[in-house]
Amino acid sequence: LHSFPTRRSSDLRLLSLNIELSDGQKQNISYHIFQMPQTNLNAVKQTNLNWNYGTEEFKCRVDEVNKFNVFYQNSFSFENVSEIKEIIYNCSKLFHENDYKIIGIESRNMGGTGKIGIYLEQLLQPKICTNRMLFSIRKNDFLEDNFEQLKKQYLDFSTCKAPESFEKFFLDEPDNYGNNITHYRTIILDEITLDMKKDLHSKREELINTNKTKKPTEIIIFTDYESISATSIFLKTFQQSGGAIIVGYYGNPKNNLTTRDSGVSSSGIINYEWTTYYKNLKDLGFVLGITGQEFYDFDYQKENPIPQEYTVIPVDEHVNIYEDYSDDNYDKFISEARNIFDKYNNFCNINNTKLFLEDDNCYNIDGDSHAHGGYPCGDDGHWDKTKCQTFYCDLGYYYDTYQMKCIEESKIGRAVQQECRD
Repeated sequence: LHSFPTRRSSDLRLLSLNIELSDGQKQNISYHIFQMPQTNLNAVKQTNLNWNYGTEEFKCRVDEVNKFNVFYQNSFSFENVSEIKEIIYNCSKLFHENDYKIIGIESRNMGGTGKIGIYLEQLLQPKICTNRMLFSIRKNDFLEDNFEQLKKQYLDFSTCKAPESFEKFFLDEPDNYGNNITHYRTIILDEITLDMKKDLHSKREELINTNKTKKPTEIIIFTDYESISATSIFLKTFQQSGGAIIVGYYGNPKNNLTTRDSGVSSSGIINYEWTTYYKNLKDLGFVLGITGQEFYDFDYQKENPIPQEYTVIPVDEHVNIYEDYSDDNYDKFISEARNIFDKYNNFCNINNTKLFLEDDNCYNIDGDSHAHGGYPCGDDGHWDKTKCQTFYCDLGYYYDTYQMKCIEESKIGRAVQQECRD
């Protein structure tokens, strides 16, 4: 049951639910039902929506009536990775062939393969290089049981070899994040998705050459706050790279904007096939998946970084849609998105320093010939058009938010890690 508070008591209906337990105990639970006011829709109502490409988990369409590109997603877990990559690619080509803005809707997305999230980000916003993941491995007993299996996946970058022992895989001191959250972890590992890098580069180049790629303020991604894991990493990476406006729906109406996290549980699952107690789990017909990878933001050289799952990165906006997405309420999302797009022509979120109003006049910033940018959000909540700031670079370069300059993609990450790859 969901309880929706309101300022006016006349809007509330007080109901009572009587429960009798099997042992004879009785409980009386009181709750309220509140009907949210209907939004004034400025979208054309459509029935029997036709989607250009997709599956039940991911689908896209060009809405010629409302003049938007739209995609819907409820999973990053796909049996056929090649098929979903092809669908994402076809959708992105479709979107970048027109001048319409993009609306994405995430609904109860329980995650899946993080690399598919990177693939989607890069093709929706091909100008911004986000094709990397920064993470560490959390220490636990199951990891030790499976160390011989897993160690080949992770190199000790001081030797470019697999770690010699389980203990040498981890830092000497535990991290302390407060609130009794303390644990040991590895150094931060910089995993560039090498298996997709060449493929992504050529597709990004193709889309950029259409000259119809979207500005960050021309992309909205809706999240229901229940999209987790790979989806959370997708949303937070998109937001921290300044690639889109992130908008929340559903959730607790009482929360303020600064507590509405754009993603939940930004962590990766490690699957274990062996434990001390149960030996080979695959013989029993299953594997054990436990959170093991902790992901970080792009400022990868900061000291004592905190994993994203312990931080709140608030959404840019929240809308009063308190129901799961379905094609029946499609017009509500279109209407809310139109209002936000209109708002961000002049106004901005002063709490988001990563989102810029892209402008072609902002290039060659500070003498960097590869730098492109836009106007930052001013203290008054309007775009500050008196100064330009870089937020993306030419294809083949990456904007390092720590050094605040464009660097070649081949040099992303710590030099010793790159040496291991070479």
